[in-house]
Amino acid sequence: MMTLWMKLLYLTGFALIIMLVTLAIYYVWSMDFNKHPNYKQPVRYFIQPQIDARRNITGYECLPGEQVNDTWQPLAADAVVPLRQVINLLDNALSAVPKEASTLTVHLTPSQLMSRDFPYFAKWAVSKAAPLTLVAEVTIEGRMLPLHRHRFNRLINDAKNEGLELSLTILDAPQRPHTIDWVLPVIDEVRVSAAALTGETPGSEMAVWEEVANGDDYRLVVTNIKTPAEQQLARQLNDVRLQGPLIGQPQDPATAC
Repeated sequence: MMTLWMKLLYLTGFALIIMLVTLAIYYVWSMDFNKHPNYKQPVRYFIQPQIDARRNITGYECLPGEQVNDTWQPLAADAVVPLRQVINLLDNALSAVPKEASTLTVHLTPSQLMSRDFPYFAKWAVSKAAPLTLVAEVTIEGRMLPLHRHRFNRLINDAKNEGLELSLTILDAPQRPHTIDWVLPVIDEVRVSAAALTGETPGSEMAVWEEVANGDDYRLVVTNIKTPAEQQLARQLNDVRLQGPLIGQPQDPATAC
């Protein structure tokens, strides 16, 4: 018959194994969010203005560009610049961004937002951008594991306490997909492409975005506006911000302002 001492020994050994397995999983998972090396190609931020319905500039977005064959072009969609490098890029851009704007938006990936460098980045960037409000824009595609969701929300809430705002880009569906419901309580802004304002029937999705624009939960930004027709459609939304090539092309901050 197993003694009490032996039972305690087995339980202790089992708990130790569980702890070691958990630590190993966390280590591998954590390394996945911190493995990005410096981007090798020359990278620079270009700034693109946002305006309100009265054509007043309300903010700027930092768009990364890379130098290829002596010309600058948009950074590849799957390219990730580590936060340590983003700090240098943002420092250079901030020196030329007009302080009369209210926000400065920087695109970050979920892995950047969950990296060990993010708390320092958020504290530094919010302080450096003042009096502008720093907005981290993120696109979430597909499902995220509950463990990742918990880490994401914890880090974002800590950053929001520092003064950061979070912007969520919705790629296509006008309805709120269940895959992003969990992040909605922590966002301050919704961004949607001008192309998403219309579906198969022109204007068929406007009611969805009118609901977002008229609500008190999120600020709405319509991006990638290329034509006067898209701009006119976007202006029908209440208190909307507009951005895109028609509003203003991305420019080198050293010469744009």
